[in-house]
Amino acid sequence: FSASHMAPQLASQVERDGSGSLNFLEFMACMRLLRGIELDHVQELMQAAEHDESGKLDVKELPALLSSMGYEIWDLQVIDETLEDSGLGLEHRRLGLGDVWRFLMEFRRKEGFCRDELKALSECFRHHDEDNSGELDNLESPLALRMLGFPVGYNEVQSWLLKVDVDESGALNLVEFRKLARMLQANDMNHFREVFDVYVQQVGNSGTLSRENAATLLDSMGFCVGPAVFDSAHVNENQFLTLCYGLLKERRVECRRNGGWSVEELKWLRREFERYIPSGKSYVANKDLIRLLQDILPQMSRDPLFRPELRAILRQVEVESTGKLGFSKYLTFLQLCRSAKEKSVARRQQAAVEEVGFNQIELQELRDLFLAVAARPTCITCEEVWKLINSTTPLGHGLTVELQQIFNEQLMTRSDVHEPPEQALDFADFLRLMRRLMDMNFAKLAHDR
Repeated sequence: FSASHMAPQLASQVERDGSGSLNFLEFMACMRLLRGIELDHVQELMQAAEHDESGKLDVKELPALLSSMGYEIWDLQVIDETLEDSGLGLEHRRLGLGDVWRFLMEFRRKEGFCRDELKALSECFRHHDEDNSGELDNLESPLALRMLGFPVGYNEVQSWLLKVDVDESGALNLVEFRKLARMLQANDMNHFREVFDVYVQQVGNSGTLSRENAATLLDSMGFCVGPAVFDSAHVNENQFLTLCYGLLKERRVECRRNGGWSVEELKWLRREFERYIPSGKSYVANKDLIRLLQDILPQMSRDPLFRPELRAILRQVEVESTGKLGFSKYLTFLQLCRSAKEKSVARRQQAAVEEVGFNQIELQELRDLFLAVAARPTCITCEEVWKLINSTTPLGHGLTVELQQIFNEQLMTRSDVHEPPEQALDFADFLRLMRRLMDMNFAKLAHDR
């Protein structure tokens, strides 16, 4: 339910003085009108979801009601907990409109999460709110989300952040943070649905997979379970997604327990770390430590501009004082280095934003296009920029050659010396490239916008 399209009409109904704005009393009147409209909408959906036309909804029909409102339920525990938390215990098996409204208010407050998930979200939020401001900034948010098991980078988080940062503060409070986590979780489930649908078409079945094929698909997605995990011989989309949700939840619990690393990542990191450990030791030191740093941070470790920050990180994990790096400190070191790289990315992007002069809507559009077309979320190649422009304005040979030349010129002056490969631009320099292309009206880009 969205009332944004109703806003002008509702405002005109309550505004009395013709000022074009609402005072507090007029705003409250507008909210009462809006609530009445939403209640009518919920009642219509209740009537569609109930089977006996009694005017009351059985709690078993709540998933169907929530689905009709755009909420997908993969864990029925959240319904039981929400009923209890809204004062509607297990004895309330039949719900009237007032009961359903109370349930919906509590469900929305919880963003559809169970209690244990809400607790994890709150604890992670407080842990990363280092200045106790009650908000996570655009650098703290990616760290917190990765700690919760969402494998997102800086650019992805910035794209999602603008969708939930309703006060446009550039930071997230706990309510907005919960909403962002819910949207990322829904995005994961949509991805699983797409993978399932594609695989069903490939094997030629009508909407279902054999349990063996379903297990093979899960294995390709990183969930190593056997066919016996499914109760029936044939698996439909809902059964598959319900299992995916449970497996994903387990993986995120493990990730929180491991300090933001999945079990697979931990195994790989330990194998890599042990390559540098001298025989009979449990830590890396001296020349082996230098070799380790040069191998895992080839550009950063050799960059004189980053050296002071690298030394500060080594002091923070107590390497400079001991000269030794154990595995647990190694994991902390990697997290801190990633955070330092993201700070560098943030500084570069802020400088580019101030330079190019795009407004927030334009920035959001360009970031979404960047993430949609780039194979890696950190950088974009000339071929990918060509595909982006060619999708709306076909580029002939002459324009293609000109684009390559302009792209190469931007490569020569790019601001990032760490992350992208030699023939790619990060988002900051992509903004500079697009600014130049629009200023010269390349392929009528400025006209199209």
